[in-house]
Amino acid sequence: MTELSGNYITRVFEGPYRRVKDFDHDMHVAAHAAGKCAKTYDGNYIIGIAQV
Repeated sequence: MTELSGNYITRVFEGPYRRVKDFDHDMHVAAHAAGKCAKTYDGNYIIGIAQV
């Protein structure tokens, strides 16, 4: 287990790995915004974590 210190936001993305570029962009937008101020279990879940 790893312990992270600091302030973070997380997002969970579902979709094929070919969309990782889109997920990365969405995570950058969410991290930028945060700095300024599903029952289905079958799929590819990707978790983005950004330090803010």
